[in-house]
Amino acid sequence: GFAVLVVIASLTSCAAATEMGVQSQAPAESTAVADSANILADSAEAEADTSSPSEPPANPAVTDSQPQLIKRAQLRLVVDSIEDGLKQTSQIIRTHQGDILDLQDNQIEAVQRTAYLRIRVPQANLDPLLAALGELGTVQQQGLSAEDVSTLIVDAQARLRNLRKSEESLLKIMERAGEISHVLEVSRELSRIREQIEQIDARVQNLQTQVRYSTVELTLAAAVASQP
Repeated sequence: GFAVLVVIASLTSCAAATEMGVQSQAPAESTAVADSANILADSAEAEADTSSPSEPPANPAVTDSQPQLIKRAQLRLVVDSIEDGLKQTSQIIRTHQGDILDLQDNQIEAVQRTAYLRIRVPQANLDPLLAALGELGTVQQQGLSAEDVSTLIVDAQARLRNLRKSEESLLKIMERAGEISHVLEVSRELSRIREQIEQIDARVQNLQTQVRYSTVELTLAAAVASQP
């Protein structure tokens, strides 16, 4: 009875070992198209997820405690002399590291001579600049507006991170691609991703520039109207 049990156990072990050997020798199906489909799916998923906190924002200045504000100011002054006012304004702008983006001197057609300037100045120097300009004459009108773009910048940066992950995945596919049709398909998708990266990156840089530099619209009006 014991010998029969030993023989049966041996046969059972041999059958199990044979079955395991057959399973271990079965080749796993893996093709370039399957890999590309999986990676493209992962890329699409990464691209769709714009709230991944795995990486810090590209601009460390964007924090919850420091909102990113685009500031614009308007100022209208009545001055004794437009010529002197323009000279003094130019000096003040240089002192506060600003630039004149636009200048219009309406001295021919207007009954009252006026000059319009559009000024760009570092945001940190905006308040000192406005205070210095206000001393050139009598303030007729002034205003200041601020737009918080913190959320726009953070969302765009998250979008950029996910698109760059998709770009890396597509580049890995390109290295393994063999068929021409497969290469062309991946190349088209890569071009689309890179175009989106360029557009969003340009948008982020534009917003950050507007945050760093404030805009001032200054109007100088002559105190005495000229004869018609």
